Parts: sequence; C-alpha cells; structure tokens
Amino acid sequence: MQDDNKLDPAKKHRFQLELLTKEADEKKCALKIANLEIEQRQIQRKIDQLSVELAQKQSELKKEENERMMLQGEIRKIKRELNR
Repeated sequence: MQDDNKLDPAKKHRFQLELLTKEADEKKCALKIANLEIEQRQIQRKIDQLSVELAQKQSELKKEENERMMLQGEIRKIKRELNR
C-alpha cells in the first residue's frame, strides 16, 4: 500500500528539478517586482516635483501677464498724452 504513494526515483528527481526551477523563477519575479516598485516610487516623486514646478511657473506666468497688461495700459495713457 505504501509503495503506491511513493514516486519512482526518476519522477521524483524531475519534480525536484522542476521545483528548483520554479523557485528560482519566483525569486527573479519577486526581485523584478521590488525593482519596479522602486522605479514607480521614483517616478511618482518626479511627478510630484514637476507638479510643484508647474504650479510655480503658472503663478509666475500669471504675475508677468498682469504686469504686462499694466504696462500696456500705462503705455497707452502716455501715448494719449503725447498726442494731445
């Protein structure tokens, strides 16, 4: 009865080799996942930094646009005074 449950040595050896191969593949996969997670966090940090930079540039642009409009108004006012 017990002999029915035992694998023959060749089959057992194949299973052991397959197990080693699968374990090695799983470790490679786990390492790749860890590296991808690190890269993902780095990219997210870059996105966050770029978002801050974008907001600063948008604010700076708005300020410059307002300054330009004010200067254009002053230029028109001076030109009207000169044309009197």
